Amino acid sequence: VSYVPPSQPIESIQHKSKGYEVMNIDDYYDEHQHKELEVICENLIFNQGTTLIAGSDNTGKTWVAFHLAFSIALGKPFLGWETQKKPVLMVQFELRPHMIKERLDNLFKVYGTDVPNFKIASMSDDDLIFTDAWDKIFNTLKNEDFKDGVVIIDNLYTSTDKDISDNQAMKPVLQMIRYVAK
Repeated sequence: VSYVPPSQPIESIQHKSKGYEVMNIDDYYDEHQHKELEVICENLIFNQGTTLIAGSDNTGKTWVAFHLAFSIALGKPFLGWETQKKPVLMVQFELRPHMIKERLDNLFKVYGTDVPNFKIASMSDDDLIFTDAWDKIFNTLKNEDFKDGVVIIDNLYTSTDKDISDNQAMKPVLQMIRYVAK
């Protein structure tokens, strides 16, 4: 951002970027009219989008995330909304392996045990919560050659050492989330 003294004509200001492309609304519509929004879970998840499930502690967010993951991996409705069958990777930062196993025991009763489209990554004893895990998440996706699927991170708060209530501090995390989504 540059300060422009009122006496200096705006045409004489040098900018580092060339600015945004601007189009007439009709031209814009014509150029993009054949592009469709790819819905993965009706009203909730879209291709290259980001969805946040938020709530107070112990309100069932992880259960919702697991049900959503199973529904997408199997292509079954979630809360009555249609889903598109996609690979799912859940990166679990909160639950210990025995807790995940207990949840899976219950979820397998509902969805069955044949869910090849669903993978889960959990923290090892060497991993620390409240450290910036986004490089590790990105490398996991790269190592697994994970594409055209849904990544569920449980949860944002423990996946980073940044203060999630500080917009400035969260910029690099949000940039990585956007990069991963693309």
